[in-house]
Amino acid sequence: MILIDATYINVGGGKVLLDLLIQEIIKKNIKAFFLLDFRISKNYPFIDDLNKTSIKPSIIERHLFYLKNKDRFKTVLCFANIPPTLNLNSKVYTFFQNVDLLKNISYKSLLKKYFIRLFVNNSDGWIVQTETVSKLIQKIGVKINRIYIYPFFREFSLSKLNRSEDTLKYIYVSSGERHKNHERLLTAFKKYHSINNNVELILTIEKKYYSLCKKIDFLNKEGIPVKNIGIVSKEQLHKEYINANFAIYPSIYESFGLGLVEACQYNLPIIASEKEYVKEITEPSLFFNPDSEKSILNALIKSKKSLGCNSNLKVDNSINKIIKLLS
Repeated sequence: MILIDATYINVGGGKVLLDLLIQEIIKKNIKAFFLLDFRISKNYPFIDDLNKTSIKPSIIERHLFYLKNKDRFKTVLCFANIPPTLNLNSKVYTFFQNVDLLKNISYKSLLKKYFIRLFVNNSDGWIVQTETVSKLIQKIGVKINRIYIYPFFREFSLSKLNRSEDTLKYIYVSSGERHKNHERLLTAFKKYHSINNNVELILTIEKKYYSLCKKIDFLNKEGIPVKNIGIVSKEQLHKEYINANFAIYPSIYESFGLGLVEACQYNLPIIASEKEYVKEITEPSLFFNPDSEKSILNALIKSKKSLGCNSNLKVDNSINKIIKLLS
């Protein structure tokens, strides 16, 4: 039996990928057990109760689970960056998808980085989605011959688009962490609106990012059309994508950039940070310096010339390779 350990996953891109992985495992009738964060345990009523359990995202609770079940599973996939705290009698893979743990210098991130280093050899293999992340995890002691670069994402085809050019809509699908660079984007967009008032910015920031949400409220009161839809269903997000004219992606760094993949699949021109993670996934219509509000503004001003252009996807979906690796 395979164990999918998703102890620390409950929102964001990680949750999107976890849903996709669970869907594929069930579709292929693979025998698996799921260790879930208690905050999302009710999200999967279609998984038999005998094949899942939920715990708090706690190091101690997770450790106790492994102590109790260390000989139960043939293969283990740790789906949230951190290997098991025990050396298991199983083939163990760790899916690493949080570059912020390695880039951030906060006390909490440094502690997590130390923790990963401590147990790095408890994982036989490490699954990442880009060459950029592969290079980063080598710096914390992961050997290159243990790394698998397997990007994966949901695939779909479009039947209908509903794009108007009366108001140019820019969409940025992302959470509100600091490295996502919303502050500079909002400042640049405010200036852009003073030049062209037939524009709108759509964001997906959770309410817990209070200062960002407050800034958006202030902009709305000033008449700047920034629409924050928060966390929404796939159906609602689909509606926003098919109505958008551009995808903008100002993030400083990413483990993958799922929003870039989605923008390509929705045939949107992309305006993005001139960063290596972007170049690994797609060739945008326009690059900008994410550290410069002026550069972001200039890209927004020039973006109209890219209307109707598509951005090509450079990566292949490796979900089947991951399933094969595990099974």
